[in-house]
Amino acid sequence: MEELISMEEGKESYNSNSFSLLKRIEIGQCPSMKKLFPRGLMPNLQNLEEIEVNDCDNMEELISMEEGKESYNSNSFSPLKKIKIRECPSMKKLFPQGLMSNLQNLEEIEVCHCDNMKELIAMEEREREESYNSSNGTTFIFTLPKLRSVGLAELPQLKSICSQEIVCDSLEYIEVVNCVNLERIALSLFLPDQSWLFPLPSLKAIHICPQDWWEQLFDFEQKIVLLPLCSFEDEDMEFSSFWV
Repeated sequence: MEELISMEEGKESYNSNSFSLLKRIEIGQCPSMKKLFPRGLMPNLQNLEEIEVNDCDNMEELISMEEGKESYNSNSFSPLKKIKIRECPSMKKLFPQGLMSNLQNLEEIEVCHCDNMKELIAMEEREREESYNSSNGTTFIFTLPKLRSVGLAELPQLKSICSQEIVCDSLEYIEVVNCVNLERIALSLFLPDQSWLFPLPSLKAIHICPQDWWEQLFDFEQKIVLLPLCSFEDEDMEFSSFWV
């Protein structure tokens, strides 16, 4: 099995009722599956709240990118609350950046043991070209207002969560384990307009391994402010998913 749902040749959309009541999808141990959804089905997934994918060696993307599609339907994935991806070594990104504005109900992200994951929220080629050609220096800020927990583990190629800053005022837990090439945490951990003086009131715990990686991310003053929230383990620690 290579696809869960395949777009038929010559078709541009599905019946509006197709999968419209689907709330949860879990895929496991499907070594030949390459993707979950064709892009044309996304407007129908108006009740999908959870996605879990485990042990799919050839899974490349959750959403297939179809030629000529410039934007996403405003309802696509809008109810999504939880996404968990484990042991999918061929996957290089979690979501395209163009979908960010739809994920306003997202609460939990867990990604682990994905050897080739380079970005969680990745620009599509068209967006990269527009950003490169832009000369006004505009900085975009995304919001995930209901995001409570982010768990990342054993992602040796991960360099970026997102190229832009993500404001998430409800963030409670962060766990980053053995993602040593991650250059920065794009999640805003401090109150807006307060620099490093005050961490988000919602933050409860930050679980990190190795500590040396964490020490390189922040200025001294920022680290001092966040230190009471932090716990550190050795490099052999297991991914805890402690918010579950």
